[in-house]
Amino acid sequence: MSDGGDHVLTANYGGGSLIVHKLTHRGSILKETDFKDYNASGSSHIHTIRHIPGTPYYIAADLGLDRLYVYTFDRQTSQLMPQQTVDVPQNSGPRHIAFHPHGNVLYVVSEFRSTILVYAYDDAMTNMHLLQELSTLPRDFRQENYGADIHVTPSGKYVYVSNRGHHSITGYKVLANGKLAIIGYTSTQGKWPRNFTITPDEKYLIVANEQSNHIVVMKILHDGHLQYTQHQFNLNKPVCLQVMPV
Repeated sequence: MSDGGDHVLTANYGGGSLIVHKLTHRGSILKETDFKDYNASGSSHIHTIRHIPGTPYYIAADLGLDRLYVYTFDRQTSQLMPQQTVDVPQNSGPRHIAFHPHGNVLYVVSEFRSTILVYAYDDAMTNMHLLQELSTLPRDFRQENYGADIHVTPSGKYVYVSNRGHHSITGYKVLANGKLAIIGYTSTQGKWPRNFTITPDEKYLIVANEQSNHIVVMKILHDGHLQYTQHQFNLNKPVCLQVMPV
């Protein structure tokens, strides 16, 4: 969704493209207004596009080409205007992006290297540079793993990422400069945690274990560690969770 709530921006993994649709005031989807195709080589897999909070900019992650695309959005033409392209470390597979709520820092989870990439950027989004790359896995883990989802707590104190293969949530403390320090690894009590979400009060982290067919509730402790609450809910192949206001 655009920051004004009047457009839908869609990342197409299979087609390697981005599409923009305008919305009516009732939320109905109109004809597309923009189409960005990055799949000339057949290798592009754009996994997500996000609005960078507090800015006029949007950023997309191309998992296939190991790139991040930065745009502004022209409301007159309803089109994305390319700002810059950032190459991430080779064979990373950038998948999802999360933002620090109080600073010019963003976090990217890589699917194939099982790492978090920490980037700093200036207000004009003309300079984006890699601050840190760190593993999401214990040093002694040697089995296959794929990084999946990433979120920052609303306070900006902690970052969490899910691991498909290690079947865990890795927690990090956010340092003063936006870099991360490891807290620990917590089993998701199931298999293939493809997605998770954090409640707005920052008390709970809820995990969707796709292959074990259930949702698990974790408590976020005062030091950022996670604690299994013994609460879980059976659901066939859950892959996306969203907290809705009531």
